[in-house]
Amino acid sequence: MIFTLVLWCTGTVIYLSGRDSKVNRWCAVCFFLTSIGTFKEFLMDSVVPLLSEAFPAVPADFYMSVNSVLTAVLYLGAPFCFITLAMHFNCLDEKNPGLFRGVRLFTAGIIVILLFFFSPFQFKEYQLTSPAFWHSMSLYNLGYALAGTIIIVNGIRQETKERVRRRKKLLVEILIPPYYWWLSTIFIVHTLGMQKYLKAWKANLYLSLAVFVYYFYIALREGMMGIQLRVVLNPWDSDIQAVDKSTHYMNHMIKNQAVKIDWCIDILREKNKEDQQRELDIMEKASWQLQEFARRTTRFLNTSVNDSENIQVSVLLKEVLEEWKLVWREIELNLECRQDAALFCDVVNMKEVLWNLLDNAADAMDGRGKITVCTGFGRIRRFYCIRVCDTGRGMDEKTRKEVFSPFFTTKKKGIHYGLGLAFCKSIMRAHGGKIMVNSRPLEGTEVILRFPGRRVRKNI
Repeated sequence: MIFTLVLWCTGTVIYLSGRDSKVNRWCAVCFFLTSIGTFKEFLMDSVVPLLSEAFPAVPADFYMSVNSVLTAVLYLGAPFCFITLAMHFNCLDEKNPGLFRGVRLFTAGIIVILLFFFSPFQFKEYQLTSPAFWHSMSLYNLGYALAGTIIIVNGIRQETKERVRRRKKLLVEILIPPYYWWLSTIFIVHTLGMQKYLKAWKANLYLSLAVFVYYFYIALREGMMGIQLRVVLNPWDSDIQAVDKSTHYMNHMIKNQAVKIDWCIDILREKNKEDQQRELDIMEKASWQLQEFARRTTRFLNTSVNDSENIQVSVLLKEVLEEWKLVWREIELNLECRQDAALFCDVVNMKEVLWNLLDNAADAMDGRGKITVCTGFGRIRRFYCIRVCDTGRGMDEKTRKEVFSPFFTTKKKGIHYGLGLAFCKSIMRAHGGKIMVNSRPLEGTEVILRFPGRRVRKNI
């Protein structure tokens, strides 16, 4: 029954991941249908003996007929579901609707012919006595498995978008291994009379468990079949707890009231086109500061990893640095990409992190100095680092320990809320990485972004 529950859980999760997706629906149907085999074994081994004792008047042939019907549904329905899934996977229902309908009708015709020769109420008897039954069922099931696999592989090869192609490959990795193991241990073993391997299908429990775990791993890492799970690591003793859920309410209230203030300012400007403009400018600036504070605080609270994708580190840094140079023209900027790699990350948030670090470095140097950005693997290659070093005034040990605290800032000019590095820390934590700061007074500062090995891949 554990095996059956694993298949049911996998099918349910896949269905709930994308109810509107035909691929998800038929993939879930395939898992539910294959669970019939393990479910009927549970019924016959554990439930039927109890029912026989409780209801002795019910003949044993009734239970055998139920077993036979369930077996017929499994053996005849699995190929139909798999070929339908394969055609949806390759979008044949849209590319060639006539072929799609024709294949389904042809398969339904084969099922009718097989039912004409093999009664669904006697499948159990055929399993024990009829070699012709096993040859027919093996040809039907294995033939459709091969045809469906060819259609699926062709769909992957024809896909032009790399991200979509990768996700299609992941679906194949989840669906194909347990399905082919089931086919091999049922039809090949019985057809060839390999008696000592008749119960080898039970090993599919461990394979299905591995597939189930792999599904959730991929769903956590990059999303799978329309679902992406997220684990937010938020230690109970972290300073991030200083910004709790009540802050959302405060931000909402501030933004609403600021809108009213802006509306009143616009009316007063119209009525007093010459007088009191300076006072209105002050009020407008104060309103903008309140809204900016609410916006930045909300962004800090909503840090997460969304739409992760592969990007070459050198490309990511060049894109950020080229834009950043347009703002800080008087700063010398050096890029040392010693060991390039493909980083699997939320590109938008990662660009924001790098912008924050570069802005902090520029502020520490009062707009003049040298910033060096270098990359490379750690000593044992278990992690990958991006380092941002500046020649600014540095900081003492006390300040260094506080830099990641929300609302902590040493800046005096402009509008600074002390959320930049706290935001960076949250984003790195969401990626499973770390951010570290090395600094001494008058000796500059080095900020290190350290990514785990699972986020770093071979060059694209």
